[in-house]
Amino acid sequence: MLLMQEQPKQLAHLTSAHQARLVLGSRITSRRERLGLTQKAVAEVSGLSESYVSRIESGHIPNPKFFDLSALAAALETTVAELTHDPPESSASDDPDDILAAFKRKYPHMSDTDRMLVEAVINKLHERH
Repeated sequence: MLLMQEQPKQLAHLTSAHQARLVLGSRITSRRERLGLTQKAVAEVSGLSESYVSRIESGHIPNPKFFDLSALAAALETTVAELTHDPPESSASDDPDDILAAFKRKYPHMSDTDRMLVEAVINKLHERH
C-alpha cells in the first residue's frame, strides 16, 4: 500500500493535494486487487463509470464527491474512512495485564466468573507464546 510516509522522495515534488489523491487512488487500487476485482466490476457495483474509477485510482480526480467515495467503499467492502485516512498507530500491548484491563474496559458488566475465565484464557495464551 502506498503511504505518504513510505515514499517521501517520490512524492516530495508533488503538492500535498496531489499526494493525497495518489494515496487515495493507491488505497482503492490495492483494496480492489486484494478482492480480485477489476475496475469494470467495481464500476458496475458502485454505479460509477469505469473511466471514472480509473481516473480516481490514478489520482486524476481532484475532489471526488463523498457520494462517489461511499459508492466505491461499498463496492470494495470497506469504509470511506479506511480509504481516506491513515490507520492509527497500534499501541496494543501483549502484556496479559494490559489485555485484561482493555477487556474489562470493553465489557464492564461482565460477571466475576466470566472475568476469571477470560483472565485464565489470556494468561494461558500468553504462556504458549
